[in-house]
Amino acid sequence: MGSVTDSIKNYDDVLASVRRSALSGATATDILRYLVLECDLQGKAQLMIVFCKGFGVELRIASCIGGWWHDGSGSLSDDRINELLNPELVRYVASQVQS
Repeated sequence: MGSVTDSIKNYDDVLASVRRSALSGATATDILRYLVLECDLQGKAQLMIVFCKGFGVELRIASCIGGWWHDGSGSLSDDRINELLNPELVRYVASQVQS
């Protein structure tokens, strides 16, 4: 995973930012759009790794990101991605509140 994380400019800052977003109630697709549009992450592997490393999501779950794209051209809709990934964000938020 090192080479994928190395390809993300300001990786640690990106992780901190998406974690703050999750704690503030952002949905999975809100975070994904931020990563694509604001952080210029164009690789699906990059997006998956941010979810895996940022929120402790298993790769088998994060792999659904491969079917999504910010402009709606993917095979998975925003609603479906949120359905699959928002529970992971809820778990992450709960783990931070308990800490």
